[in-house]
Amino acid sequence: MIQGRRAGAVGALLGAVVFLSACTLSSAPSADPGVASTSESSGTASAPSAEAAPEAAPAPTPAPLAAGTEVGSATFTARPGSEASGSFTVVVGAEAGQFDLVPQGFAGPADSELTLLPYVIDDGQTCADTGFRFSFGSLETLGTAPLPIPSDLTQGDPSVFGSAVLTVYSDADREQNDCLATVVAAAPIQWMPGLVPS
Repeated sequence: MIQGRRAGAVGALLGAVVFLSACTLSSAPSADPGVASTSESSGTASAPSAEAAPEAAPAPTPAPLAAGTEVGSATFTARPGSEASGSFTVVVGAEAGQFDLVPQGFAGPADSELTLLPYVIDDGQTCADTGFRFSFGSLETLGTAPLPIPSDLTQGDPSVFGSAVLTVYSDADREQNDCLATVVAAAPIQWMPGLVPS
């Protein structure tokens, strides 16, 4: 009788052990390789790192223009009542950053002066004696040789000047209009597209 009770107790104990083992196995984390792993610190799924895009290569620097290359041109139009004409080109000079104005057939009233202006002159502007400008002097003294444009004014870019004018001094204009440089002809300068300083 006692042995029967012991056998029953042992059987019950073995059943409890088997039950606890089954519960422990069922609560273990899945080792399925298809499940994404998580970070222990943040609990978020780790994502694959993205590769940095390659840097774009810098654009090549344009080659300097050769000496003698024409970069601009202009033709004078006389103002009503004036007789003046001529044209010119602007070419790259022999030295770096230098540009030359080449006169062609200049003609105008006595003591006419050739002046560069940093803007395109309006047809209605009759005086050019104020503001920034550069004068080459009288037409009578210029001749036909190339005229260097001061590099300290252009800083390697002659297109800072927008037009050229021929002007004269007139006592009448000085007294009536307080003008010391009456415009007798004007020439807007046409610059080469994409002008590259040398």
